[in-house]
Amino acid sequence: MLLFASAIFCADIIFTSGAFSSFYVCVVLLSLWSDDDRLLIGGTVGSIILVFAAYGYSLTDFEWPTLINKLISFVMIAITAGLSARSKEKSEKLKRLNETLELRVLARIAASEAKAHRLEKQIEILQAIREHNTDNAFSALDEVITNLKTLAVERNNSNFEGLK
Repeated sequence: MLLFASAIFCADIIFTSGAFSSFYVCVVLLSLWSDDDRLLIGGTVGSIILVFAAYGYSLTDFEWPTLINKLISFVMIAITAGLSARSKEKSEKLKRLNETLELRVLARIAASEAKAHRLEKQIEILQAIREHNTDNAFSALDEVITNLKTLAVERNNSNFEGLK
């Protein structure tokens, strides 16, 4: 990126009309490839400095078209940098929302698996009752009733949370 900015600066000095100043927008756009926000800020500030440095270096006599080209380049760089920063901000926000959603889905899956495990255990106990193995069944029947009550409370709570 630094090499590209240097090439634009050299062309901007050679051709004093300011026609190459608009290419500094490409430096800002190239900085979007990086995840580091400092590169975007550095590319923007560096491009603006180089635009006006090339104007000051190649200034022999004042010409309005050259100054207007440099100012237009400045505005283009600033707008591109602002939109790029906003885009990166929205991308980060979307990434955080996706991570939150994934955690919620994993939590619900884990809760569903725990409920399924409790139901399997209760089915085994009920099958033991059906087979007239009442010695162990009645002692476990109280546990089944407690688990069913807990499951009903959890289900009501999860339905309430689903409405949020």
